[in-house]
Amino acid sequence: DPVVADAVSCLRKAAKDVSSVYTQALLAYTFTLSNDTELREMLLAKLEEKAVMNGM
Repeated sequence: DPVVADAVSCLRKAAKDVSSVYTQALLAYTFTLSNDTELREMLLAKLEEKAVMNGM
């Protein structure tokens, strides 16, 4: 579907500059569904840096 492809392309361009944890999590899920492992891993790494670990 060209509309979905255009939307995902737009999200790819914006993904590197997103600072909101909520938006990063949504984008990581989006890129998981679209099989874009490179961007998914980048976003998950950013989320892991911000994670609060209890008991560690």
